Amino acid sequence: MMKISLEIVEGKMKTNVTFEGDLSKKRVLQLIEALDFQPTPTETSCALPSSSDLTDETLTVKERLRLFLRYEYPKVWFTSIEVKEHYERAFGNIPLSTVSTYLARMYREGILERRGNRAQREYRCIYARTEDQKVAQDMPLHL
Repeated sequence: MMKISLEIVEGKMKTNVTFEGDLSKKRVLQLIEALDFQPTPTETSCALPSSSDLTDETLTVKERLRLFLRYEYPKVWFTSIEVKEHYERAFGNIPLSTVSTYLARMYREGILERRGNRAQREYRCIYARTEDQKVAQDMPLHL
């Protein structure tokens, strides 16, 4: 059994994450990939938001959702149901159909990538990869 705990403090914001159980090499690699907090954004990528960006009253639902995804799901795969539940805890009610529609549009616009069939669809933000990131990802992980 393995336990990985992580605490991230950025200004007044503090995030704690703990992973516990029989973690496979694949799961550990996904965790490491998710820790890449400083991607190089492209024009069509999810831009790195500040916490004030997410609460900006002038944002459309789509713009707020895009920033929310980048802030809450950096470099990890997520489903529309996960996003709906998490978004509602932060901002209030949003229909699943709205979340699904915007995720599909962001995929078509090149902001997200997706995998899986309609019943098991997952999305992830797309980032420009630097050569160092590619080299690091291609390195074998020895546990």
